[in-house]
Amino acid sequence: MFLKGMIFINIFINKLINIIIISFFSMSLILPKLYSEMKLVILFILILISLINIMSRSIKIKKDILLWYLSFILYHLVWITIAIYNNNNIVALINTFRLFVIYPLIFLILSLSLSNSKSNKFHIIFNTIFVSNFIISIYTILLFIDSINLIDINFLYQLSFTISRGVHQGYTKIGGENITTLFFTFPFILTYYNHSENKNDKFLILNIIISIFAILISGRRMLQLVIIISLFLNLITRFLFINKTNKNKFISLKSVVNFVIIIFLFFISVYFINNFYSFDIFLQRMIKAFSLSEDNVRYLQIIELLKHFTDNPFIGVGFGKGIDTVVRSTSRPWAYEVTYVLQLYQTGIIGFIIYILLLIYNIYLGIKVILRNKDKYMFSLLNGYICFLIACISNPLLASFDFMWTIYIIPLYVNYLYLTKKRSKRSKFLNEKNRNYHFKLEWRSRY
Repeated sequence: MFLKGMIFINIFINKLINIIIISFFSMSLILPKLYSEMKLVILFILILISLINIMSRSIKIKKDILLWYLSFILYHLVWITIAIYNNNNIVALINTFRLFVIYPLIFLILSLSLSNSKSNKFHIIFNTIFVSNFIISIYTILLFIDSINLIDINFLYQLSFTISRGVHQGYTKIGGENITTLFFTFPFILTYYNHSENKNDKFLILNIIISIFAILISGRRMLQLVIIISLFLNLITRFLFINKTNKNKFISLKSVVNFVIIIFLFFISVYFINNFYSFDIFLQRMIKAFSLSEDNVRYLQIIELLKHFTDNPFIGVGFGKGIDTVVRSTSRPWAYEVTYVLQLYQTGIIGFIIYILLLIYNIYLGIKVILRNKDKYMFSLLNGYICFLIACISNPLLASFDFMWTIYIIPLYVNYLYLTKKRSKRSKFLNEKNRNYHFKLEWRSRY
């Protein structure tokens, strides 16, 4: 009776953990910058369960992953100390400490708990990514339908984050703040489909198609560029790591051509609906986004930040300090969209090199896994991570709590694969040892 009770409790706790993981990741993906208090409560419960789980069993972590976590935290502590010495904004420093010291520790605890779990929690996380990507894309398309007055859908605007609904001559600008989630999730699902054995997964195909629709409708130029980058990354990884025969290379090229055809058909269909898209304006806007002119706000940020960078080129000024010549937010004067240039200004050449190495190390971990066992989820995570880092060139997503998981998901998954393989080897060894033992007993009984 006691044994049955313990089994029931374990099943209940496992189900509860699954629900909490789905809730937290779904809210972070679909509702960024909203319901922060609720997310923190959910995260607190998850951490509490994780700590109980850690204390009740033998927990292991790869040394290099633990070293990466500690290096990431130490790096931020050093430049927070420099910022305190320079009397930088105290609110900014508290936020930096919370985001880059407290949260890494939280994700380290999650990493220990999830990767040491006997049940596969990553399957739940990856499925949450698939579903969240679909919901965000549908939401964006519904905003577009409402904006062109086909159907009046007022409930779409109940969410309190900023929503764009501009239908202009030759282009559209549609979407909420959750559209930025597609920087990671779209390359993830595209790569998963490319490396999946089941090419007839209808939900996955539909998810990719409506994602492309949503990205083009959004008018987000960096997000549109992500489509192209993701296609090239898929093609490169297919040639380098998977395909060796001409037949498979032909299949890769065919898949790329199919996606290009989908994009082309979308442009044609939208053009015939009401002339919402103009190829000339689309190209002009794309070129303007990367033009070096005073009309480009991000270009001005880069120029001014680089000018002030020369005042402290080696160690920078520390976190939490902006520049007077360009202020993007009066409430947060230390914040800018150009993530890496800001990092260079605040941490100098030394800090910037360390920061880039820490980010690149995730790619190194992912490639090591791919070279060993061609894991399709790792292909997907790497593609999503690389596209996300590229998007952060002109988007401050790496300084947002809702997107912090993108930095830690690869080390977390690598640790899980490492421990799973280790458990498998141990189980195989014990089975082999057990067989040898029974063979010896049998041999002795015969003779």
